[in-house]
Amino acid sequence: MSEMPMATEMKHGRGVGTVTQIDAAKGVVTLDHGAIAELQWPAMKMGFAIKPDLLTGINVGDKVAFEIDWDGKAGTVTKITKAAK
Repeated sequence: MSEMPMATEMKHGRGVGTVTQIDAAKGVVTLDHGAIAELQWPAMKMGFAIKPDLLTGINVGDKVAFEIDWDGKAGTVTKITKAAK
């Protein structure tokens, strides 16, 4: 019997950060974010996949709150809103 690779467990995290780059055509947003406890991540700057319609009203320089799904290799922003000032 051959060993089948185990499916990677999808993890969910929440964070806050600053939008540093948007490429709506490629569906990518770069965030300089604080630590994300659920994923055991330190603060860092990282690009994430995002559906372009989620970027409506979001601009470079905005402080945002966001939620991501992480499959162990790549992250996808599933929700993003401007953070309270």
